Formats: sequence, structure tokens, C-alpha cells
Amino acid sequence: MKIKHLFIVCLFCTILYPLSTLGQRGCTKPTWATSAFKKTYKNSYIDVVMVVRESLNELKSARSEADAEILNRRRNTVGEKDPWSQIQYLCGYEEKRDGGYRFYFVYQTRRIPGTESEHVECEALRAPVGYAFIPGMAQISRGNKGWGAFFIASEATLIGGIVACETLRASYKSKINSTKNPAEIRKYRNTMSNLALARNICIGGAAAVYVWNVIDGLVVKGCPQIRLADASLRITPYTSPDFTSGVYLSLNF
Repeated sequence: MKIKHLFIVCLFCTILYPLSTLGQRGCTKPTWATSAFKKTYKNSYIDVVMVVRESLNELKSARSEADAEILNRRRNTVGEKDPWSQIQYLCGYEEKRDGGYRFYFVYQTRRIPGTESEHVECEALRAPVGYAFIPGMAQISRGNKGWGAFFIASEATLIGGIVACETLRASYKSKINSTKNPAEIRKYRNTMSNLALARNICIGGAAAVYVWNVIDGLVVKGCPQIRLADASLRITPYTSPDFTSGVYLSLNF
């Protein structure tokens, strides 16, 4: 009975651990969520502005400070009198840290006046469909390395349990064939029965974790990624240092 109880406890621990952290699933932290992030395209810059606040309720004021900061950066880079115009907010991310919150805002700005910026998107994407059928691959590819490690370790542990149970059952079967003592035979058969139950639990657990892995890989999105978009028509409002504003109509292909 001890073997049966041990495997039941292990199975419940395997299931309950990720459930206890389910609220933390999804994006752990985007790679661009740092004040030092900067990306340069042919016609534009991608900058991240970090603002620290005490609570999430201060998001609006944090965004206003970030807008002013990115405007000041581009003024210093291009020159206050130059007619560069486009400042495009792409996306944001917040994290709780050091008793407060850090807000990260991603902006795209024109690099050279008179040119049109590339169409850049910042959005959370799902992993390729094929990755969902390999334990942990979809989670790792979208940036959730902890969950990827969990699925890989769970499948490896449960499959290892199946192999171990079958190996032990074969060993006890050979012991039954090598003895004529009724008490020992009865003891070995009981052990084989417990090992069969443990094996079946491992098989069920491995199947359940695999199905969970596939569903998670197909449904859950990862961290927002900054990338060049496909062909599209875009209408973009803009502001400039001389306090003028307007709208750009851009066809990207």
C-alpha cells in the first residue's frame, strides 16, 4: 500500500503546483521591459521609457511623464527646430517591484524627417501550432520558461514512473516463479498489484499533462513582442515639437 499512496501523493503534487500559480501564468516579463532597450530601423527608432510609481492607479500620470520624456529625447536627437513629427505609442507593461510599480512604455519615433516610419507592432503572440505538441516547447518559445520546464519535467517524471513500475513488476514476477512459499508468493502478487496501480496512475497523469500542454500551447499567448508588421493600411496621428499635429496615411507592403 505504501507504493500506491506515494504515487497518489506525487500525482496530486504534480497537478496542484501549477494550479496554485495559475494566476501568474501568461507573460512573465517582455525582453524589452528595461529602460535601456533601444531598437533602430531604417526610418525609425523604438524606445522604452520607464516610470516608477507607488500604485497602479497612477498609470495615467506615468504615461504623461513618459510622453514628455520621449518628446524630450527626440528633440535632443533631431533638433528642436527640425520638422520631425511622428511619435507613436505602441504598448506598455507594468511590474510590481521594490514596494511600488514600474511602468514600461514603448514608443516609435521617426529617425529621419521626411521619411515614413516602418509599420511596427507590439502584441502578444501564440506559439506556432506545431510547438504545442512537444511538451514545453510552446511555453518556452513564447517566453514562459518556467511553465515550459514544468511540462517537460512532469512528462519526464511520469514516463519515468511508468518505466520504473513495469521494471519492478517484471522483477517481482520472476521472484514468484523462483519460490514455492505461499506467503512470499502472496506478498509478491500484492506488490505487483500496487505497482500496476501506480503505473496506471502515471499513465493517466502523463496523458492529462500532455493534453494540458497542448491546450496551453494552442490557447495562451506569450509576452508582447516588437516586430515589423505585414502589409497593411495605417492611419497615424502625430505631434511635433512646434506644437503642430496631423494625420499620416501609410500603406506598407
